[in-house]
Amino acid sequence: MTNELNIPDFDSLPSVKDMPQGCAWGIFDKDGKKDVYGTLNLLTPNVIKDAYAEARDGVHISLNWPMGAIKTPGFARKGHFNHQPTALAYNGVKPAVEKLIQEYDWHDRGGLIGRGVLLDYKAYADKHGIEYSPFEAKRITVAELEAVAKEQGVTFKTGDILLVRSGFTEALTGVTPEQQGERLGTHKSCGVDGSIETAKWVWNHHFSAVAGDAIAFETIPPFKDGKESALPDLVLHQYFLSLFGLPIGELWDLKALSEYCAKSNRYTFLLTSIPLNVPGSIGSPPNAIAMF
Repeated sequence: MTNELNIPDFDSLPSVKDMPQGCAWGIFDKDGKKDVYGTLNLLTPNVIKDAYAEARDGVHISLNWPMGAIKTPGFARKGHFNHQPTALAYNGVKPAVEKLIQEYDWHDRGGLIGRGVLLDYKAYADKHGIEYSPFEAKRITVAELEAVAKEQGVTFKTGDILLVRSGFTEALTGVTPEQQGERLGTHKSCGVDGSIETAKWVWNHHFSAVAGDAIAFETIPPFKDGKESALPDLVLHQYFLSLFGLPIGELWDLKALSEYCAKSNRYTFLLTSIPLNVPGSIGSPPNAIAMF
């Protein structure tokens, strides 16, 4: 795994006053100007040109779950959040509508394009007899992610966009609103283990972004001191969004992608995603396409 920007690993990141180890503020600053794009900076021209080589089969797959697929939104979610103890966003910015509108615009940099990598945990679990419900607090650990990658023959590269399939959106598709309500009524969701170990693993692999089909990418509810805790204790949201500047995609439709990856025995592809052009927004449908 090359690292053309010479980014420090998690434990070697310079300390930032009053912030936990692993804070990447200042790492991507340039010419005295505060960076606003975080790990998207890992998508250099060379990384993107290498990703183009993945599109050779003439196949393209939408990763967009239908708008309104969840008939009654649950989990009382109103938006994303920052580092909870300080309320600061990426690079120490105090959130303000004016700053979001003036400074943070994915469209200025042409959206997101790079090499996507699918870790199909759902298929791995089915094959190995691992039983779980998408609506329980199943934690997909780093060890399990590495086992999936090994079985799929995946080797990571700097700037990869990591996708993790758990089966969450599929379990809500084709059922009645009442059945959806029952399933979401657990107020629990499977996901990647929300721990510092996972945050360290993601940073040290130099992913430019992560996404999944689960409702929060990481497990809900979070675990703190060995017990279930409240949403403000979500570990990966704080590390990824605030401390790393790493985008999170949620509720992506990964079923067709999974099927083609299995059929072709290829789990890497060219991936594009461009949020809606709404200045100041904090979330958007992904408008994502995988190309083989």
